Amino acid sequence: MKYVISDGGTIDVIKLFSKKMSDEVTIVVDANEPVHLLFLYEKKYNNVVPRSLIIDILKPIHVKISAWYDDFEVITDVIIKTKSNAECEYNFFVDGGFVTKHITTVTNGAGSRIAILGVYLLSGEQCCEIQTKQNHVIKKTTSSVNITGVVFDNASILYEGDIVVKDNAYGCQVHQINKNIVMGSNVHVNAKPGLRVANRDVICSHASATGGIDEDMLSFAHARGMTKQKAQTMILQGMLISVVSDTFLQEKIKEKIKMVAL
Repeated sequence: MKYVISDGGTIDVIKLFSKKMSDEVTIVVDANEPVHLLFLYEKKYNNVVPRSLIIDILKPIHVKISAWYDDFEVITDVIIKTKSNAECEYNFFVDGGFVTKHITTVTNGAGSRIAILGVYLLSGEQCCEIQTKQNHVIKKTTSSVNITGVVFDNASILYEGDIVVKDNAYGCQVHQINKNIVMGSNVHVNAKPGLRVANRDVICSHASATGGIDEDMLSFAHARGMTKQKAQTMILQGMLISVVSDTFLQEKIKEKIKMVAL
């Protein structure tokens, strides 16, 4: 299935396709004004999540993408391509479930920028696998990845990040960060950041961190009259909602933390 977007504004992609959503979807953004694409996959409505989603941005505009996976069991590949001077910001929230998510960015034009901003929140026996690949094949392009989440109970997360900069892609800026917050003794976290750079004229960084909530932060909150539970909720909310820029996702993150942290 292929769909061409020629007008700017906010588009609810799930409602647009309704029950016609197929396993393979290509969205070509050919608008002259900023576009906001919403992918709100709600389990209670039995939304169909495409196995393969390609978003191709043809013009030098800003495209924001917001995706919410509401307790789904799904494997999905997302590929984002940008032409010269195009900008894309992809926000997503994995709200539980069993999700395998592969995200590939391809900056095909000089001056193009892509940011991947992802949050996951897992509890019980839930598990999630997230893979990101940042491909830089053209000079003077920028990409960044920030994947941050919380694991409770017996949940597990696997993150694999890959940065690839070709030998002719000079002047690029590429950044990748992964943070995993552990809220249980039986959780499983496996983080594998990667970097393959064939050009010295670039700025690249990657980092990964795993650990619990800072005890000094909890002590500070407790000294001001907060219970440990309330302090944990407040700290987790602040850490996660700062990752994504979409207000709808921020509210969903707040709600889920209140439920899981009880």
